Amino acid sequence: MGKIYTYIHKGQQNSKCKTVDLCLFLNDGWELGWPNIHDHMVKMSKKAAEKLSDLKENNYEDYVKFQENKSKNVSKGLLKFWSDVADKEYIKNREEKKQESRDNWTPEERELYHNRMSESAKRDRANTSQEEYHRRSVLATETKKRNGTMNTSSYENITYDLLRTIYGDDDIIYDDYVDDRYSTKCDFYIKSLDIFIELNIHPSHNNHPFDENNADDLSLVEELKSKGDKWSNMILDVWCRRDVEKFNQAKDNKLNYILVYPNNFDNFILAIKENRIWDLVK
Repeated sequence: MGKIYTYIHKGQQNSKCKTVDLCLFLNDGWELGWPNIHDHMVKMSKKAAEKLSDLKENNYEDYVKFQENKSKNVSKGLLKFWSDVADKEYIKNREEKKQESRDNWTPEERELYHNRMSESAKRDRANTSQEEYHRRSVLATETKKRNGTMNTSSYENITYDLLRTIYGDDDIIYDDYVDDRYSTKCDFYIKSLDIFIELNIHPSHNNHPFDENNADDLSLVEELKSKGDKWSNMILDVWCRRDVEKFNQAKDNKLNYILVYPNNFDNFILAIKENRIWDLVK
């Protein structure tokens, strides 16, 4: 998983800090983001892409090794994450309850469960120990609960299915980079309309865009800073920095941009169905 860093600046000085330590820096006069963060990220992304492309073209063997090491490093990070957050006693109790339920499955239920598994899942399950398989299952569920993303996928699925039904598979880009006008991944992009859509469903986005001129928003920021825990730091990083940078980039590049929150999701879906999507564009 690695360490998560947040970009910060003070005066003309740019730096970055661990997100868990963000409040310490903010209280010391540092501010979120870099004034030129967009240009920096675009430059770094292009430089990395060019370096990787050159490596792939001129030294394929080293390119393969690089990708293999990258995969291994990600795996090590995930293993460390699991070891850090795992409550072994909880996992043990959870698995015992799950096993009690499975012991009562009928042969038909067992066969149905097996048939529903994808071929890749079956291969992975065959090469994974019982203990590791159980740990992955429990931690995946608990991580979603802790991060508030347990039901996020349902919003994405509803949106994706509706957009594909109305505009067609080839007209929709989902969770990917579109072009240089928008340097981060976009949740949804409709090619024919040139519309960018961000689903800000996770609680870290709050329920509206951050407004530095809004007294309630500023009060909440001070409250989050005073708490200084990981959850508060994540909200400060996502709501007050990342979302603001993405919106400003969309505004500067005059993009057709739609922000969706849980409190306006139903209206968003209805607007698509009634062909009123342009009413939502910022």
